[in-house]
Formats: sequence, structure tokens, C-alpha cells
Amino acid sequence: MDSVLVQEEFEFDFPFDMLAIRNYVEKILKSLSIDKEIPDIEEKDFNYLSQEG
Repeated sequence: MDSVLVQEEFEFDFPFDMLAIRNYVEKILKSLSIDKEIPDIEEKDFNYLSQEG
């Protein structure tokens, strides 16, 4: 397991910029030279998510 020291604070415009999370994870994977492909998603894929507790 690798530890990653992140210098910047992660900020995104919830719920209008949900792809920021995917892009951030891709950036971390690339910095660690991890060749993992994250599935393609679009903002509209988040339109009908709900949380029920």
C-alpha cells in the first residue's frame, strides 16, 4: 500500500461538478504510476441517485 501526501485541499461544486471526484482519483493514480482505468461517466449519470436511510 502506498501513502500519498496531498498538498492541496480537494474542493468541488456539489452537486454541479460530480466529475471532479473521478478526475481527482485519476490524478492520484497517475502520480503513482498506477495503470487503472476508471469507467467513463458523465454528469447526467448522477441525476437520479438518491439516499434512503
